[in-house]
Amino acid sequence: MPDTPTCRTTRSSRPSLLQRGLTQVEGLIALGVALVLLGAALPSFEQARERRQVEGVAAQVRTAVMHARSLALTQDRAVRLRVETSAAGSCYVVHSGPLNACTCLNATDAVCTAGARSFHMQYLAPSQATTLSANVGTMLFDPTLGTTSPTGTFSVKGRSGAEIRQVVSIMGRVRSCSPNRRVAGYPAC
Repeated sequence: MPDTPTCRTTRSSRPSLLQRGLTQVEGLIALGVALVLLGAALPSFEQARERRQVEGVAAQVRTAVMHARSLALTQDRAVRLRVETSAAGSCYVVHSGPLNACTCLNATDAVCTAGARSFHMQYLAPSQATTLSANVGTMLFDPTLGTTSPTGTFSVKGRSGAEIRQVVSIMGRVRSCSPNRRVAGYPAC
């Protein structure tokens, strides 16, 4: 029998390579999409952070008003809450003693004269995202009745327009509101 050539089909001894992971183009596309999403989320994250700061300072002001009233009643002496605003920042101080006996624009501690005593102080630097203002300079809390004179409104504002007002009644009670409901969860002023 003559030799007949036989055809053999041979399989490659190397298994086919499976693609794993991402190509550079796919990676760049995914990175681009992530950056677009991050860019869209950052402004709302910044606004939410500012809103929380405004809410935090407003809560501290509310607590300071209640603290001043409580001190006046428990210590049986007049207690004042003074608000100062200038280019150096804004602050409030709860103190005893005569009118304007304490100042709080020193960032470290309140400075008092004439035998006055500081009970609590809060300072907001101009670089912070929130500012504090009031329509009165000083409120006096009566030790007998717990009333305040004059009544007043504290306004805590953020750079983007978020604002919470703390309205103090003659009885020393505090009502919180937000002009035009700029901060969710607060009634309109």
